[in-house]
Amino acid sequence: MRGLRQRRRPQKDGTWVDLAREDYDYFAAPKGVGPGTCSVRITAWDGQTLEDVLPGPKTDATCEGKGQFH
Repeated sequence: MRGLRQRRRPQKDGTWVDLAREDYDYFAAPKGVGPGTCSVRITAWDGQTLEDVLPGPKTDATCEGKGQFH
């Protein structure tokens, strides 16, 4: 995801937490994301944002997002 400015996920209190992008192109949540679904918001370099709800984390699994930047 080249050109991303912010990668965030909400906490239980509704505030968003920045996630670091690792060298191997994954976003890491050091404290984990917990069980169940995970809401994410990604902001591109030009200010476009995407919000999505992803399924809970699973080993060796991928999922489709609901949108792309234009």
